[in-house]
Order: sequence, then C-alpha cells, then structure tokens
Amino acid sequence: MSASGLIQPVRLRWSAADDAWIVCQGHTRFAAAKKLGWKTIDAGCYAEGTPIGDIRRDQLAENLVRTDPDPMKTAVVLRDIMAEWNCNAAELSARVGIHKSTVSRLLALLKADPEVQRQVAEGAVSLRQAVVRNPRRGRGGRQPRTMDVVVKVSRTQRVTVTC
Repeated sequence: MSASGLIQPVRLRWSAADDAWIVCQGHTRFAAAKKLGWKTIDAGCYAEGTPIGDIRRDQLAENLVRTDPDPMKTAVVLRDIMAEWNCNAAELSARVGIHKSTVSRLLALLKADPEVQRQVAEGAVSLRQAVVRNPRRGRGGRQPRTMDVVVKVSRTQRVTVTC
C-alpha cells in the first residue's frame, strides 16, 4: 500500500450501540494504513439498517476471492447467515452463489471432530477429505456428532470517517 496506495476502500457499518463506525470489510487494509501512519482512509458505508445477513454475505464474498480462505471461518459465517435469513442450506447456496455441496461440506465441518477441524485448518486435509473422514450420522439410524464452536468471524475496529 505504501507504493500503490489504497486500491479498494474499506467498508463500514454504523453501530448505535458503540456510537462508532465499525470496519466490516478491509480489516487488513485498515491495519496496514494505521501501520503506515495514515491519518485518513477511503471508506464506503452501509446504509443504516442494512441487515447483518447482507453485510456478512458481502464479507463472505470478499473473503472467498482470497487464495486461501479459512474453511472454519467460512462455515461459521454461512451458519450465521442461514440463521439471520432463516433459510436452509439449498436456499443459502442459491443466495450466496456457492455450490450446494460446498455449503453442505462447510456446514458439516462445524460438527467434525476437533482433530479433523485442525487438519483442515492446517491444510493437511481438504474439505472433501474431512467429510469422508468424519462420516455424518443421521439417516439410517446413525447419530450425528456435534460440538460447540467458538470462532471470532471478524475483528471489529473503530474508525472515524465522514460519509
């Protein structure tokens, strides 16, 4: 960024609870600008009242263009968007533009053994391999395994801007 400047502005949403603008897209760009000592940064702002599911969909789309998106974070975001939109995996797939089988595998990863999750996170096992190694049980009399997953999907940082 020091050589070419900011190519894509960060995106912000207003938080009435915090009485501040929250960076919801471009955390790395924002951190780099701070490290470079920049006092201002270009930002786009979501309209007040934009549903959080729509904001998370946009975050997901931005993160998926990266060369190595984190499957666990992606799965958590998909799960949260499903809850926000009150939809099933097939509807979610159509709305976010991710193939239905990929959505199913990512959601299944949330129920995988912690060791399988670790292997996927490290890149030792692909998402497809993880689903095979961790057969989901449900139909045919087998029991599903579940676990609590706590993953911070996005860091929030405050920034003052004029929109």
